[in-house]
Amino acid sequence: MKREEMFVQLMAVAQETPEMGQQLVAILSQERFHRQSMLATLLDDLQRRGAPAEFVECIGFLRDDETAARALELLRGRTH
Repeated sequence: MKREEMFVQLMAVAQETPEMGQQLVAILSQERFHRQSMLATLLDDLQRRGAPAEFVECIGFLRDDETAARALELLRGRTH
């Protein structure tokens, strides 16, 4: 699956699962340093709990600043 498709799936899951969406908004709203640290913690937790590798990879995309900003816009309901 392509990166773009995985990103779209992640956004769909985050919008359909309020807890996940809220957690991602909370993380993505942070300044870069804190966002990176929180994502590292989340990724570690997901891996330890045996989350599907593809899902962990999708969350990892959010380490990229531009991807994180776009995801935050989408999760907050702004598409432009």
